[in-house]
Amino acid sequence: MKITPFKLKEEGTHHYGKEFFELDEINPAKNYKAIDLINLLRARTFPPHKSSFFIKDGIKYYVEVKITKEFLRIIMIILFRTNAGKEGLGHLNRIYALYLAFKIQPDFQGYFIVNNSAKEKLNVLNIPSSQIITLESYKIDNINIMKEINPNIIIVDTYKASSEYFYAINQEIKCPIILFDDFNLYSDIEIDILINGNIHAKNIDYKKKIEYKRALFGPEYLVMNPDFWNIQATIPHKINKLLITCGGADPRNIMVKFVNWLREQKFTKNLVIGPYFEKEQIDTIEKIIDPSFSIVSKPLGLKNLISESDIVITASGSTIYEVLSLKRIPIVYIIADDQEMIANELEKCGVINIGWYYEINQKVLEDALDRAVDQAYGKSLEELYSKFDGNGASRVVSEIMKYYTTYIIEKM
Repeated sequence: MKITPFKLKEEGTHHYGKEFFELDEINPAKNYKAIDLINLLRARTFPPHKSSFFIKDGIKYYVEVKITKEFLRIIMIILFRTNAGKEGLGHLNRIYALYLAFKIQPDFQGYFIVNNSAKEKLNVLNIPSSQIITLESYKIDNINIMKEINPNIIIVDTYKASSEYFYAINQEIKCPIILFDDFNLYSDIEIDILINGNIHAKNIDYKKKIEYKRALFGPEYLVMNPDFWNIQATIPHKINKLLITCGGADPRNIMVKFVNWLREQKFTKNLVIGPYFEKEQIDTIEKIIDPSFSIVSKPLGLKNLISESDIVITASGSTIYEVLSLKRIPIVYIIADDQEMIANELEKCGVINIGWYYEINQKVLEDALDRAVDQAYGKSLEELYSKFDGNGASRVVSEIMKYYTTYIIEKM
């Protein structure tokens, strides 16, 4: 056998003991980069051998280093952008409920940019002022305020922002944008996740107007107040109590008409007076009610009032879903364009819809109450009730976190 020698591509190295001695010694008078000193100590920490050392006052001190790995905890910063006021509390209540669902997650920090009316409500809900920034409008000039927060995610729930506003967020902040849009009111915007938990959501063709990467549509993703999470409700067997609500405000002065039309009805009647009712409206209502009526002023929530009622007369906004989750008999009416799709879809599912507020009269309301009493003793709404389990907020949080994880990986 013939052995052919070959030359190594790289020459080996050799060191003298003196060189290792110099490596072992730390000079207290010398400037080291922190990483260089750490590497030196780590390289010479090799039990049972002696480690690096330094000499002071004729005494040799040996230094060992122990390095333990611990992953840093990353704080997830989420910025919530919404408003509240005479247009209602639905947007703010939904954002607050989602905030509470996120709070269950570890290492979460939430901030709110809202108008003064919403700030007052958040203060009542014990949100620290340090987490609230007050802005009345959705001006592009204010994007820098959002940028200073350095959010990981921005969640918007309003009808008042422009397409230019969303474009500016995308350009300046560059993080996922999540939008609640119940009625396809936006166009020419690009977002990451679009949410619509309404009963009619899947009937809307958003793709013609909005570019989005993930859709969360239908009651499965309906964000409800925490009072309605994991709720167990039963259908009432007796019809005695009636609840009437117009929302946070009553700009169309409907409550006075309801009082006049319902005076002869043999129910116990509770009237919900929202926080933005005018004083003159409240004074008028107090003058015309009889002992069959009770006034509930500025309640923080409606769960107990709905639970204690059998039939609920409400606009077809967010309250209708609370009624259905508690398995009460709803009578819905319409006070705004954005409620018409909800009312019409619910009517297909068996809910009594008395139409636009200006179409209602005493006979229409009396007929609706007669139908509601008959409905209470049937099973026509059971399938609809099953769609509203109150757990939409947790599902939305889960989907957002999944999306954000993928988003971060793709950005690496």
